[in-house]
Amino acid sequence: MAHLRDRDLTDQIQKQLKFWPIVTVLGPRQSGKSTCLRDLVFEVDRCTYVNLDRIASRSAANQNPESFLAQMTLEPVIIDEAHKAPELFDEIKAMVDEDRRPGRFILTGSVRFSAKVGIRESFTGRAANLRFDSMTLPETHSGQVDLKAIHRYLRMGGMPAVCFLRDAAQVERYWIEWLEAVCQRDLHEAGVPRLSGDLAYRILECVARLDYPSSAEIAAHLRVDARRIRNHIEVLESLFLLRRWEPDSRSVGKTLYLPFDCGLATHLGAPLRRQWQVWFAHQVLNEARFSGKREPRLEYNRTARGSFVDFVFEDHCVIFSDEVYPAAHFRKTVNAVEKRLPRHKVQIAVQTDQPTQKYSPRTTCKPWSSLIRG
Repeated sequence: MAHLRDRDLTDQIQKQLKFWPIVTVLGPRQSGKSTCLRDLVFEVDRCTYVNLDRIASRSAANQNPESFLAQMTLEPVIIDEAHKAPELFDEIKAMVDEDRRPGRFILTGSVRFSAKVGIRESFTGRAANLRFDSMTLPETHSGQVDLKAIHRYLRMGGMPAVCFLRDAAQVERYWIEWLEAVCQRDLHEAGVPRLSGDLAYRILECVARLDYPSSAEIAAHLRVDARRIRNHIEVLESLFLLRRWEPDSRSVGKTLYLPFDCGLATHLGAPLRRQWQVWFAHQVLNEARFSGKREPRLEYNRTARGSFVDFVFEDHCVIFSDEVYPAAHFRKTVNAVEKRLPRHKVQIAVQTDQPTQKYSPRTTCKPWSSLIRG
């Protein structure tokens, strides 16, 4: 069961609690934040836990934050969905300024605190901020990761409530209800005027399906004013539903966007290449988070003629291929990429369980599974 599985971010949560008075754990709704903190990191008698989804708790926190927090003597104090009580933030800041002992508060949320209307305090210099994502492929799969496991993950994604379901109808129902909650409730709680849940849903569809899902391309596809599209995208980003995918310094093109989870992308009709891009971005970012390293910037390379390199990093780039090994016609593409990126090693990610093979002195064909470090 997903809710019983260890989450790889727990080590970082425990580590940061030893150094910071506040740790924020933010990520998409239902990604497992509460379960991880309540059932995997702490036991009931080793913390104070309060959920602000409960109306009574939320009302008490907003009406008298000082009295509300004074009742919580057992630390750490875990406040779930903390953004729903903006009045708490100034009081927590004041308490921490008076007593900066590490490990006092853990605040979770399904929206970036700095983006939430009514929350003025970002806890700069007082908090460690951790992003809690849906489960990675290694978290969902025990044992050796092979091509079969990857294809299943591309379909199902890593949301704990759904990633192990076998009934396709139940998977479909989950995503329908999840999107309804996000687009018709969470979106409007952002406090930004003139947001449309239906438009947000169509934007997410475009991000899953369009070849180059920039705000301009989405606006043109939907025939909606570009400024309105950008407003919706900003809120969807603040809800952790979209990732930015930037052109590198040698590239044409604008900022593109990726869904945060393969299961969501598949539900929205993403083709195999987009599913793979979502998975790879998810894996790369979370490997960095789990190790406490800085998250790499997601970049692509695209020429005016349409040649496309999926991901470009400091010393290497990765190109997706749905073939077992690239056909002879792929040689021309590889030669062009090697010329365009002369200091980069080129990795062609191929759909196979066979070992890595040399394609040229600077280019290797690597099985999809070899792109996972842990």
